[in-house]
Amino acid sequence: MYNKEGFYIVMDRLFGTLHECIDDRWRKEEHAIGLGSGGGGDKKRLGFFLKCMGLGKDKNSSYNMKKSMQKEMYLERMTVAYDIASAFRFLHSKRLVYRDIKSANIGFDVRGDIKIFDFGLCKELPATPVPTSPTTPPPPHGTRPPSKLTSPPGSQPSIAPQNRFGKPYNTKADVFSFGILLYEIFALKLPFDGFSQLDYKMKVFGNGVSGNFRPKLGKVWPTLMKSLLVECWDTQICNRPDFERIASVLKAEMADMADDLNSNRSGSVKNRTAHLLNRSAASRHNRMNGNDNNNNDNNDSNNNNNSNSGYVDDLSQRSVHNRLELDDVEVDEC
Repeated sequence: MYNKEGFYIVMDRLFGTLHECIDDRWRKEEHAIGLGSGGGGDKKRLGFFLKCMGLGKDKNSSYNMKKSMQKEMYLERMTVAYDIASAFRFLHSKRLVYRDIKSANIGFDVRGDIKIFDFGLCKELPATPVPTSPTTPPPPHGTRPPSKLTSPPGSQPSIAPQNRFGKPYNTKADVFSFGILLYEIFALKLPFDGFSQLDYKMKVFGNGVSGNFRPKLGKVWPTLMKSLLVECWDTQICNRPDFERIASVLKAEMADMADDLNSNRSGSVKNRTAHLLNRSAASRHNRMNGNDNNNNDNNDSNNNNNSNSGYVDDLSQRSVHNRLELDDVEVDEC
């Protein structure tokens, strides 16, 4: 898409949203191994799978296989959560608050990498935040004071209380919404499904114990992730972590899970940024080679000799940059 003012908008095709993945594939996977509603699961499907693996009559082996499958599922979800947190860590470093984090606004490209879209409510925070009052306590280290932003955007139930009630807020409003999304990723359902506006005001964002309702967390969910989730959806904006810490905790959990599984994905987990850059670069390289081959097929040899020599030189230079190695990019710290 070309804009008359002189810049391009690059459109990346998506192959489904996180909401669709949760509602379809992940639920089917949990149901198949007995982690769905009621814990019974599809016993015939699981039994057939275990029988094919030669584990049908060995209860210990069947149990271990089921636990391993569960950990693999959680590792995939943790990886998705980490990639999302990393994306918002970058946005917040540019003083941008997204204000509408939800599974329907997160998609997957052809490689299965997450893509954030629908920036209609995204807003740049002022360079000098407007204090809420002379008595406002100083913000935690590394965070910005709340700003007087207009309107309470966001989608129920992920909207933060500061947004909902028109109070000043900052990037920590996105952290609350991410906590709701993190719960949905692991529970495969929304935390306050069916709540009315009055329920939100009295039960979720009210005063006292009765006004701070949060759903129970899964017993087998990763421990550190559960603690992080509780911090993310804290009613008080100053108690929520920033995305730097969120990404760090999720990455540590992700690495531990990969090591525990002895997964062949351990390298791509621990060096996540380098892994994604390499995959993206390889994809670009393949597309350029494909375009070059098409041009050679469609043009005669004279045109190729006259017009494509500069292009081939340029392609050879770009391909050097596209063949990234782990040592060529900044590697994430574990």
